[in-house]
Amino acid sequence: MVDQLVRPQTTPAEVEAEGLNGFALLKSVAETDGSARLMKVGISSGWSMIDDAASSAAAQWKYEPALVDGKPVRSVIEYTLYFGKGSR
Repeated sequence: MVDQLVRPQTTPAEVEAEGLNGFALLKSVAETDGSARLMKVGISSGWSMIDDAASSAAAQWKYEPALVDGKPVRSVIEYTLYFGKGSR
């Protein structure tokens, strides 16, 4: 498991303007240097603008890599991002 260090989250203007709510389950690979790659939407919010914004935000985050025997290792991570009113 990898811990997120930074969670910038911006809601697309269209989501707020239309009063949409949603979440996207994202999957990615956290590299040993803390970067993420292979960002994939595991469960769609049903709104492409939410899915795209969630993927874009998560691709910019820096992760603390998992350690095995004290050395950083590549990890698969899964997390849910919420958007709109009442988001967590």
